[in-house]
Amino acid sequence: PDADDVAWLRRQGLAPLAAWTLSKQRALSRLQPEVEEGLRQVSRAAVVADLRQDRDCVALLRAFEGAGVASVLLKGAVLAPTVYPEPWCRTRCDIDVWVDPADYPRVVEVLASLGYVEAQSEKRSVALALRFGGETQLRGTRSGQGLVEPHFQAFQGEWCRHTTAVDHAGIWGRRRPFARGGATGATMATEDLLLHVCVHFGVNHQFTVSGLRSVLDVHLLAKEGDLDWDAVARRAREWRIATVTWTALSLAVTFFDAPVPAATLEALRPGRVRRALIRFLRLEEGIVATRPGGYNWRRGLLWLVMTDRLSSVARFVGRAVVPETEWLRIRHDAPSAPLLSLLLRHWGSLLRHRHS
Repeated sequence: PDADDVAWLRRQGLAPLAAWTLSKQRALSRLQPEVEEGLRQVSRAAVVADLRQDRDCVALLRAFEGAGVASVLLKGAVLAPTVYPEPWCRTRCDIDVWVDPADYPRVVEVLASLGYVEAQSEKRSVALALRFGGETQLRGTRSGQGLVEPHFQAFQGEWCRHTTAVDHAGIWGRRRPFARGGATGATMATEDLLLHVCVHFGVNHQFTVSGLRSVLDVHLLAKEGDLDWDAVARRAREWRIATVTWTALSLAVTFFDAPVPAATLEALRPGRVRRALIRFLRLEEGIVATRPGGYNWRRGLLWLVMTDRLSSVARFVGRAVVPETEWLRIRHDAPSAPLLSLLLRHWGSLLRHRHS
């Protein structure tokens, strides 16, 4: 390996894990000096970042517990200390936590006591997130603090809102205890966490951002011994996320030989036309090449291909062009503006995204 390989591993989010693996195999010192030093620098930076993340996560869990705020940790905050050999082997940049929208004033108060302040943009207003199940951001003001992102649904985004039937109440009811640094919180049941990781990777990140790390997340969760694969397949079908789940699991099998039962893949497998469209997107090639995401034709096509039902495709496209009146009024902070004016502003925003 050379410096370009290290840079590629960084883009994939796998450099810390590669450094740990090579060190365990006593192979790190046999690399070219500049490559060895590059990976050692990655390791040191990852350990420091993990210590800060751990400190902030423990403080958050303790503060929530003291204030009586129920929460569910999501994504990297759970995956790093549970399925990776060392928490610092799994890169992450913020703390994602699912909370009840009704608890949000207390969440802000608790996080303010820890040094966090709201950092919202026009496109991510608190009112819109609270009403339609999005997320907000609170940025740390103290040394080393990063972002905390409260989520108001486990599966979020306009695609999930219009095309799926996710049982959020069921996921919340199945949450299980999660302990870290003497603090106690909760995380999803393993089956729900696997489905969440698949959808977040495939839909929210279009199979792009830190692609191989996300595929590895799926693989490592698939290796969990207590995983109920029948429940995974059943919930994926019932929640209308079978196609994206099948795609993410198939990628994990392709790249890491993940132990996904053939019966599960068969139960989730989309039809021939949809599989042909997935092949057309050349996801494996895009992951290896670290192809960026963004608002472009590939993103739109991928969202449509990942939608399980044709009726949901029509609903999603229709709402993308003509959103609900309430959504428009909150999005543009214009409670009394004429509907046509709001639609024109929305269509202009769509055109700007198309050309960005």
